[in-house]
Amino acid sequence: MGLNTNLQGVSKVQGAFYEIACLVIEPEKQIGYYDTKEVTQEMINADEGRIDLKDIAFNYPTKPDVPVLKRINIDVKNCQTVALVGHSGCGKSSIIALIERFYDPTRG
Repeated sequence: MGLNTNLQGVSKVQGAFYEIACLVIEPEKQIGYYDTKEVTQEMINADEGRIDLKDIAFNYPTKPDVPVLKRINIDVKNCQTVALVGHSGCGKSSIIALIERFYDPTRG
């Protein structure tokens, strides 16, 4: 019974990964915003939409003595596709929370 559940989980992950890979690798399968709006070179080169994190340190307000991020540097250019990957607890969600301004960095 346990093996069957694990195999089903692996199968779901494989299917989801395939769909994501298709979107990234085959732009013609991307449906939505870019279907109705032409992306010009000027838009690609614009600084608007750029994410630039420099020397970011962060501690959650509820645990000020526990560092979550230490000196993180990320530069994502406009119209660039990136992925944050890493093991559980390495700070991926914290980085997104900072980008969305749910929190402010301790430093940087």
